[in-house]
Amino acid sequence: MFRTGEFADAEDFGLPDTDRWPARPASGAPSRPKTAGRGIAAATAVPPRTPRVSVIVPAFNAEPYIRETLDSVLAQDYPGLEVIVSDDGSTDGTRECVRSYGARVGYVYGENSGGAARPRNEGLRVATGELIAAAQVAFFARHPGVGIVFTDYEEFGADKREKNGHFQNCPLLSARLRQQPGAETEGLVLSSAEATELLLTENFGSSAPMVRRDAIDRVGGYDEAAIPSEDFEFSFRVAAAYPVGIVPRIDWRKRQHPSNLSANTPRVLRQKIAVRERLLAAERSRRRRRKLKQRIATWHADLAYYYTGRDNALALRHALNGLAFDFRPRPRLLLRLALDLAGRDSLRGARA
Repeated sequence: MFRTGEFADAEDFGLPDTDRWPARPASGAPSRPKTAGRGIAAATAVPPRTPRVSVIVPAFNAEPYIRETLDSVLAQDYPGLEVIVSDDGSTDGTRECVRSYGARVGYVYGENSGGAARPRNEGLRVATGELIAAAQVAFFARHPGVGIVFTDYEEFGADKREKNGHFQNCPLLSARLRQQPGAETEGLVLSSAEATELLLTENFGSSAPMVRRDAIDRVGGYDEAAIPSEDFEFSFRVAAAYPVGIVPRIDWRKRQHPSNLSANTPRVLRQKIAVRERLLAAERSRRRRRKLKQRIATWHADLAYYYTGRDNALALRHALNGLAFDFRPRPRLLLRLALDLAGRDSLRGARA
């Protein structure tokens, strides 16, 4: 039987090679262990009526950072905490670092998938908690209909620091918090319609929300084809099915380092476009379709800027694709392209 702190490959959970890494499980969500023997035992005893919380930590070659992360999670005083590191094929000392925590931390290992979606799904597969992630249990108790809760966070590392949190970059959400008395301290609940409307314009979602287990079972796990936008795509699906909780308090910190998937600018922008195009294909509201088209056009323009001087043909293609979604002239972008195509110095850094 696999218990917290032991180390096993996916086969030890009874999964043959062909079923180890399903892109999307047949049920739409990662299957849950039927018995404690198929999952990870509770890290601590859970008092009656206290929901168990599973904290899933996706990791790949995380030896320089994993100990700081686990120490922070284990320092929480919540009594029903289950911590699972889901290793996406690390080749450094990640396994040994996690092993040193013994029974306090569970561990699953799989071959490298190139992103966080698959290890998140593998963590969900063995997690036994009613709530997934590490924040705001009390908020769920006060608002039992909520399916997902987002808290504010700050970024650090790689010369980047959001000192006042990420929500400061979301003016519409910030305005909504100011409108409701007490929301800036106690948080608020957004209806599914309002939350998804805001998410079309501002990505206040994060890679570490707290989600109800039954919500995951209903809408499905992370889409492994959406890397590195799988967190937004997953959050949007939950928000489309449930009310959303917003807590404007910085509850966690997000490390930025050169190996972050988000450091690959063109890949991030292309996947943002792909995910929004899927939403656009299913959307019937003219207002929402217009918002989606504007976002897609902006990211095509960003790609055009990125490729100008690197691959001008690709830059021109993205510029034209952007105009196809939102026909608003971007004269500086067009001038920059024209100058580069003419072999002259372009207006580096200019933005439309």
